[in-house]
Amino acid sequence: MTILLAMTGFAVDYGRMQLIKTQLQRNADSAARGSLEMYIEGTSSGYTYWGPAMTQQMFNPVDNNSGALPTVSFTWGFWNSTTNTFTAGTGTPVAVMVTVSRTAANGNPVPLTFPLMNGLSAFRTTCDVTATAIAVLSQSTSVVNQSISGQSDLWLAGMPSGSEASDYDYAPSQSPPMVMNVTPGTVLTFTNVSGSVQHDPSIPADSPNGNTSQIYSHNCDDPINEPAVQNGIGNIYSPIDALLGVFLTNNAPNTQSAPTATLDFSKQAARDVVNNTGLQTQEPFFIGTGQTSGGTTKTFVVPPGATRLYLGTMDGHQWNNNSGSFTATINQQQQVYLVK
Repeated sequence: MTILLAMTGFAVDYGRMQLIKTQLQRNADSAARGSLEMYIEGTSSGYTYWGPAMTQQMFNPVDNNSGALPTVSFTWGFWNSTTNTFTAGTGTPVAVMVTVSRTAANGNPVPLTFPLMNGLSAFRTTCDVTATAIAVLSQSTSVVNQSISGQSDLWLAGMPSGSEASDYDYAPSQSPPMVMNVTPGTVLTFTNVSGSVQHDPSIPADSPNGNTSQIYSHNCDDPINEPAVQNGIGNIYSPIDALLGVFLTNNAPNTQSAPTATLDFSKQAARDVVNNTGLQTQEPFFIGTGQTSGGTTKTFVVPPGATRLYLGTMDGHQWNNNSGSFTATINQQQQVYLVK
């Protein structure tokens, strides 16, 4: 019976400690994110005061009704995404490490319902519980007046020199420009998009929205029947000559599986989506002028794993005889995200 009671007591206390650990982690996450959001606003007094308050009972209760508040510590520094390490001090990108704890050293340990043996002659009556979160503030970046040639074939994005796609397009001659490094979870906008592209010298050139009366998919008019999915880049339905984008990882796309879904921008409703979320790496998407038909600026959330953005134009095959170009400003907004 003694052994059974001891095991039951351990199970009860272990479950309670895990619950408190989860509550502390929730508080650490919210404090880290919230303090950086206020840091963006430039109100140091705000995040100094409200950061700890985020972990108190009024926001996210921990061990509610216990009468004990957790201890909160903030360490400001910067984050190295290559080594995944946090360093205290001054640097970029700015990061904050928040530790939320209840420990004996701070005078607020969590009492055990059933004391545990601590050695042979003493019982342990409390337990220390700690949670840590690190939030990073990505830098806002812009690429102004990026030029996108009408010969920019997205199915050559990230491919080495000599690679082929779309019926005799080759890297680097028809390779699309890698316009910027991106951070997953950040938001992109495209502004000042202008210019015109002509996929056939016998017909008029089109704006960045493309010719909406001609909806093409990749290689839809290819006389030698090359596949729609090439070099690991998925397919798309889009107005011809339209401005398109694709996100890639650090790896060449042909070394990874292509997305199975085909995004369909044949209808105006799809092209007018304001908040474009759920995009995948290696999945072409429609940008157009970067605005809806009503003039609202569209946003594009960088997908998980993405590190690079490429821009190109839409054609059925053989970009090498296209003419014209687009220009655009690409803006990556400042964003707060958790790394731990």
